Amino acid sequence: MIIAGDFNTLLGPQDKRGGAPFKVSSDVVQFREWKEAHCLKQMAHRGSKFTWCNNRRGSQRTWELLDRAMATVNWCECFPDAVIHILPRHISDHAPMLLVTEVPYMRGSRIFRFERLWFDYPDFYNTVVSNWVNRGTSSPMGNVHHKLCRLQGALRRWQRSSIGNLFNRVSEAHQRLDEVIKFEQNDVNMVDYMPQIRSASNRLVALQRQLHIFWAQRARTKWIKEGDANTRFFQAKVRSRRSRNHIITIRIPDGSILNLPEEDVLHSLKIRRGRNALMAAKIDLACAYDSVEWPCLFAVLQKCGFPPLWIRWMEQCVMKTEWIYPGSGLRQGDPLSPYLFVLMAEIMSAMFRKEQREGRLVGYQPDIRLNIQRGFASGAKNHRFTDKLE
Repeated sequence: MIIAGDFNTLLGPQDKRGGAPFKVSSDVVQFREWKEAHCLKQMAHRGSKFTWCNNRRGSQRTWELLDRAMATVNWCECFPDAVIHILPRHISDHAPMLLVTEVPYMRGSRIFRFERLWFDYPDFYNTVVSNWVNRGTSSPMGNVHHKLCRLQGALRRWQRSSIGNLFNRVSEAHQRLDEVIKFEQNDVNMVDYMPQIRSASNRLVALQRQLHIFWAQRARTKWIKEGDANTRFFQAKVRSRRSRNHIITIRIPDGSILNLPEEDVLHSLKIRRGRNALMAAKIDLACAYDSVEWPCLFAVLQKCGFPPLWIRWMEQCVMKTEWIYPGSGLRQGDPLSPYLFVLMAEIMSAMFRKEQREGRLVGYQPDIRLNIQRGFASGAKNHRFTDKLE
């Protein structure tokens, strides 16, 4: 939950500038207590420090932070990059606020890469020599560093001026060759266009060779024979590597993170073909809360390192009741019950892991092509919910 707007009160002296001195009034005390009672966190804001001005002059001019945005911890966890922008005010005495839940993707400076196709240009060697021979005045390693920085900038400028956009040049060479062929076909005077066709064709072949080198360098594939024009293969290798390196989880518009390997496991089971029969069992733990044995629960709490005083408190919360005296189980609706049940369910998972280590239980390993998260590399075993086991 997030609450934003004009609260018409301050939290402290840091929220005011000018005018009468700040005083801790009843409104300030109530606002602080309300904020603490609901566990609200004031969101970070950028821009102006204050959001309201009385538009007076001189010593009577007052700035205050009356408008703010506060959110719960759960909301902040769903939108960790959220920030409030305080926009400039024009007519109103209040400044508008803009909530941005995601940081815009800023493309950084391009990484400098040496291109093998540069060897096809005669002036490449001259550019390197002219920017490397100059001596510096610092240490030898400092000279090397300065030369590399100077050469990097020079090669960037040389590439923009001498090579430009290679893809556009290939497209232009295609168009030029098509134009010359069309001129020859439509010319009634039977002019010899062979020199122009040969020149345009040679230029296109040279640019396509450079494009082949460009993709081959990015494909990281060394076993293709020299000279094979497998441009489509190189592009597929690049796309495959890039897609494999990026997508891990998906964030949906409401801020939730989708990371559900069980769906991939079930899909792998459905499409699997083979002689060995496999199945996934979905078991409802009937009356899960009522089946928790108290001695086992207290032993688990002690094993997990909880202090004895805290364990005694839990005994009072779980065992004692005013009307009914149960002998086992956890109370449904008690805020502590889900956490205590998770600790108990961890014992069951530990038993599964022990059986797997000793070879009596084998987890299912999905198809590696599904690219499931690393946690399933050793085999999927079980997923726990409040009253279900998968």
